[in-house]
Amino acid sequence: MAEERRTVKRIIGGVSFLMVLLLWSSCVRTDRLDDYPSRTLLVYMAANNNLDSEAATDILEMSIALSRGRTVENCNLILFVQRANGRSYLLHVNGHMDFDTLATYTDLNSCDPSVLTQMIDYVQDEWKAESYGLILWSHGSGWAPTSQMANLGLASSSQKAPMRNGNMSQSALWMSPEPLTKAFGFYKKTNSETFNCIDLDQLASAIPDNVFEYIMFDACYMASVEVMYALRYKARYIIASSIEIMASGYPYDKVTRDFLRGNIIKCCNDFYDNYNNRSGSLRTAGIGIIHTDQLDSLAHCFKKIVAGSLDTIPNMDVSKIQRLDRLNKHFIYDLGDFVKHLGVKDAWYNEFMLQLDRCVPVKMNTPYALFDGTPNNSDHGFEINAYCGLSVYIPLSSFESMGLNAEYRKTDWSLDTGYR
Repeated sequence: MAEERRTVKRIIGGVSFLMVLLLWSSCVRTDRLDDYPSRTLLVYMAANNNLDSEAATDILEMSIALSRGRTVENCNLILFVQRANGRSYLLHVNGHMDFDTLATYTDLNSCDPSVLTQMIDYVQDEWKAESYGLILWSHGSGWAPTSQMANLGLASSSQKAPMRNGNMSQSALWMSPEPLTKAFGFYKKTNSETFNCIDLDQLASAIPDNVFEYIMFDACYMASVEVMYALRYKARYIIASSIEIMASGYPYDKVTRDFLRGNIIKCCNDFYDNYNNRSGSLRTAGIGIIHTDQLDSLAHCFKKIVAGSLDTIPNMDVSKIQRLDRLNKHFIYDLGDFVKHLGVKDAWYNEFMLQLDRCVPVKMNTPYALFDGTPNNSDHGFEINAYCGLSVYIPLSSFESMGLNAEYRKTDWSLDTGYR
């Protein structure tokens, strides 16, 4: 299965640019549906960066998925994508290996939060449904602020750009460094040194409350408790990873129909199986489904646990806590393992872990992250011995002079739990 997947990727990757360019030249939609489909799925792809070719491949895979077998009745798949050339497209995947081009834009910035809001509003107005889903596709770095990218290793000082799996690759369109981004997305203005991305607060403001049944992040590091807490009113369920997601992302040829049907557990299983069946450093996956209505109770339990440790946390030994990143300065740790190492009394720990399981009842991970199990692995990967489905930042004293702790204290999670 793994070899078949890789073969498909090689074939699709070779023709994706040509195919997508041809498909995007299809007819412009002029009709409108009068009935309400059961679900509309919006895929928001900020691909004006070094993930452009992966976007083309994934879009083609979505089209292939919907062309197989019977149409997913009463469901619509709407794509907004900004390509590396700066042009943006709003597309309807019609299930016949074809697209209806709804709009073409030349002056939008996919990492302007108002554009995300605009696309959400459009879908609600023009593609009404009983239920909505949202896929946010791009780079990701949890809650980390743009000002800290270079310090944390989220931006390179070399003339290469990190891909979604953290590997360094030369950009075809520009020679300046690209960061993995702040919170979500990455926008690179063509032939320019400038970039911008969507801050966590901006992301929370851009997405309306109580509209989406689920939000899925096809982006690295987004399953942080800080991000989930900030977005807790945006969807009933959030699907995300606490570690890096390989550049190929989800196997959309397998999961698209299930996302449309709302079968999110099956989608997570297919994502996990797709990578767990690979070998070496390609055997990398971590995923979880967060029940957002459990996050307030989780914050309450966490506040009680950390209250007596605020003086010791800044200088704690984190070497034995499960880290989940490969950055220059590690700042992403497994939430459950962090609480375990705090050494709080059993009753409080058990209460917290029980609530954590309620919050993330579905989670799965491979034994390693970008690591083939050999001592001299060049990817600097790591074993995953603890994976609760959520990560957490540890405000160590070493981060104080960088200003990272000051930024962290602005997050809703820190403000509401007193964890600083």
